[in-house]
Amino acid sequence: MGLSFRLLILSLPFIVLFSSPAGAAQPGCLGCHKRHYVERGRCVTCHRGDDRTDRKRVAHDGLIPGRFAWFTIQGSPPVERGKKLMDTFACRRCHTIGGKGNRPAANLDSSALLRQPREIFHAIQSPVQYMPDFRPADGEITDMVNAILAGATAKKSKETPLVVHFQNTGTRENIFEKHCGACHRMLSTRDGGIGKGEIGPNLSGLFSPFYPATFRERERWSAANLKKWVANPRRIKNGTLMQPIPLNEQEFAGLTEILQH
Repeated sequence: MGLSFRLLILSLPFIVLFSSPAGAAQPGCLGCHKRHYVERGRCVTCHRGDDRTDRKRVAHDGLIPGRFAWFTIQGSPPVERGKKLMDTFACRRCHTIGGKGNRPAANLDSSALLRQPREIFHAIQSPVQYMPDFRPADGEITDMVNAILAGATAKKSKETPLVVHFQNTGTRENIFEKHCGACHRMLSTRDGGIGKGEIGPNLSGLFSPFYPATFRERERWSAANLKKWVANPRRIKNGTLMQPIPLNEQEFAGLTEILQH
């Protein structure tokens, strides 16, 4: 038996193991999934994961499901819907998103990219203490997650994620707790979470441009408007359940100071 023939016989197992017959599944993502959005490049451009392996567990590590991957496509309908929802719910009264917003709670431009989309989804679905619960539908939450990730990708923040203190370790004796806390609550950068009420709206960021314009005829809240409201709420809005709150000038100044921080 010649040397060349023996080498051919020895190489046959390697040919069988490593050659792919016509019509066999392709390695990587395309072995299981159809190709789409080819102009975007590789699968990992939108979905992350690892497309260099046939091992599913490795390939799917850190994978972003399709419903959360729309943030990679600028102007996609889910992202645009999510942006409108965040404006409707006034998420920026507490969070920075896309480079805009207040800071009593986490800057989502820095923290969102450190979390899986499902984690953000569940954080909105089951809000923590002092976070308003708007009870959005699952589809709305998915759109909001896409909008948050789109903003975080566009405005990559280098800020250290903020640690939020929901329980104030100092004195709880303040004008907000005394006169407002039974019906309202709020999150502030200085005092953390204050108030325990759920009857009235969450007052976080009341004087900021990100709070809904709900005073009278779609006016924004200001110290002057708040003073009119607490003096006689039913003069501003007929049928409101809130009763007048008698405050002297010093007490009102203390209340506005808390609301501004």
